[in-house]
Amino acid sequence: MSWPNLCVLYRGTLKEEDFPRLLGKMEGQVDSLILEWNEPEFESYQRECRAHGVEFVHSISPDQAPDEVRRTLDAVTPESFVYLLAAEKTGGSLYPAALLADAVAAIKRYRKDTTVLAGFGIRGAKEIQRLKKVAGLDGVIVGTALLEAIEKGLPAFERLVQEIVSACKGEAQ
Repeated sequence: MSWPNLCVLYRGTLKEEDFPRLLGKMEGQVDSLILEWNEPEFESYQRECRAHGVEFVHSISPDQAPDEVRRTLDAVTPESFVYLLAAEKTGGSLYPAALLADAVAAIKRYRKDTTVLAGFGIRGAKEIQRLKKVAGLDGVIVGTALLEAIEKGLPAFERLVQEIVSACKGEAQ
């Protein structure tokens, strides 16, 4: 089984590397790219990604203006998904559930077929259990917490993966 490779690009990386050049290095190795910030002028990023065969995944923030959400959703391809920023920054505290639910509802109202995955601030079962209560949310993406766990060694990583899987399945912790 082959899983897609999804990369999160941090704004600071662009201070060190030109975006088209960076994509050239990723070509053939990364399937999708998410910006870790909500970029209102996403078109140039999307164009460059397409030119390099990398899917550009759009992110939406719960505090984003409705006209920006619609413009973003107009650019999302049917086979892609929307990355809902569940926290202000990676590793941050989750936005209130009501705010996230409103954001998901707005996305689904405009594009019923859009898959919405939440990321940022998801450290383990506690956050996943909170997000499972957000109506319409299709799943979660866990990144930083997994990277931190792998740095602690394979047993810590395996424990976190099991915790995440159990929480996603709704099993008690």
